Amino acid sequence: VSKLGRLGLDAAKLGCCNRAVSSECRGLCGRAFSKEWGRAWDALQTSCLTRPQESSLFTCLAESDAPCQQGCSGLTFCTHFNHRPNELFRSCNARADGAAEEDLSLWQESRTLILPGLAAAIPLKNIKECRMDMWKAVACSLHLRPCHPTSLTNSICWHDCVRLLSQCVADTDTSEGGVTAGSVCGTLSPPPGSPCVSLTSFLSPSTVPNEPPWRVPTSPCRPFPCPSRHVCTINSECRTAEPCRPYICTPACTLGEVSNVAVPVGAFVSVPYSSGLERCGRVCECRNSDGLDECRALPCVDPAPCWLGTSKFDHDTEVAVGCDLCVCHAGELMCVPRSTCPQHIHRYLPISRAIGSGLVSRSMKSRFGTGELPCGCADHWVPVCASNGRTFPSECLARCAGLDEGSWVAGDCGILDACAGSRCGRGEVCVTAPATCLTLPSTSCPQHVCVPLSGACPTESSFVACDTLGRTFDSLCQLVRSGSSLAYLGGFCINRRVRTIEVLPGGAG
Repeated sequence: VSKLGRLGLDAAKLGCCNRAVSSECRGLCGRAFSKEWGRAWDALQTSCLTRPQESSLFTCLAESDAPCQQGCSGLTFCTHFNHRPNELFRSCNARADGAAEEDLSLWQESRTLILPGLAAAIPLKNIKECRMDMWKAVACSLHLRPCHPTSLTNSICWHDCVRLLSQCVADTDTSEGGVTAGSVCGTLSPPPGSPCVSLTSFLSPSTVPNEPPWRVPTSPCRPFPCPSRHVCTINSECRTAEPCRPYICTPACTLGEVSNVAVPVGAFVSVPYSSGLERCGRVCECRNSDGLDECRALPCVDPAPCWLGTSKFDHDTEVAVGCDLCVCHAGELMCVPRSTCPQHIHRYLPISRAIGSGLVSRSMKSRFGTGELPCGCADHWVPVCASNGRTFPSECLARCAGLDEGSWVAGDCGILDACAGSRCGRGEVCVTAPATCLTLPSTSCPQHVCVPLSGACPTESSFVACDTLGRTFDSLCQLVRSGSSLAYLGGFCINRRVRTIEVLPGGAG
């Protein structure tokens, strides 16, 4: 199967299609980013992305094009947007800065406001004499695109919009279509009370330059320092008082022919597609920078909502119900008790009333009965540690995963000695290295590493490591060969007191 067939034009945006509220918009989105473009994309823009109810879809697509990133500086026109290390922006760059200046000049000269989403140009007063600072903030916000910290929306707040236009729109009564500040802002901004970007903080310079340098956060990956087809991550292994590049560039795969989103080599990615009313997908691996490969099909899921009384919960959303935490998945509301339950919830919403017969669609009662685990296994926790390094809740589930009888011992792998027995060869030592694997249950998930006492250091032993004296070693090999005791893998171990992880010599193999 070709790369286009596996991923479509943009797998990241295909994942956004599930955010669409209407089936019409979901279908247009799927066609636009799978193999079609042209007409499907035009229809998606005009028919869906201008609807307020499709704001979640719009934000997700914007995040795939230009993700919200921390910090903004270096601007010559939008200077009040500089020195904002704790705020998020989609397009903080010189190009957007210049475009904002051009837009403001155009509004001044033409005395009209022309914006995407507006059916007609809006006549303006002389903006040099009507809140010039606010108009500059509007132009800069439209191009730099500051993000709301939680919803990631870029829309200007309704009250800012109304306050500005009510003062600066010319000839409101005679303008085309009877334009009012409220009607225009109803098109450009979300309803009052919705998440939005306030312009108030951008009407004056940032106070960050007045802060001491040690209090100002830095963004090593801004501007992007890596070559193309790479991702940038923070280098958390820099040692104190030593010169160190604060970022790491890792080869990466893009998520489609026209996608701006990249994932590092070694990552697994879920690539969705639709099959009728069901949601299906594949899991693909980024094996090298040429693209995603080794794709496997995932079971299709019916994205039906759940109902609790008159309350509706969408597929794959979480909700607290009384003293339970619940997830709606494929029409079933699956719940587990909270570890603690506030007394006021016990008093006003007892569990027996919150979850009962007839309140939840798709027979929620079956989730609490027998037979809900694979192979008919009982729902109890009697863990066994398999020889492949994985913990199974019971022997029954280990058999169900296809493991041979007797290939496990009682107990959780996390608390057993992973180096018990001869696991390594001659000239090697066994080091306990707890791991969590997201691959199939029947595959190996080693909880130890075999470190050679001489020669080249293998990839699996090349992690930065910390010993029990607080010293950092460039690799596990260096630590073992120095005779030190491992505390944990990873740096930042100055002045830390942790228990010793024993290393054992290998067998005679």
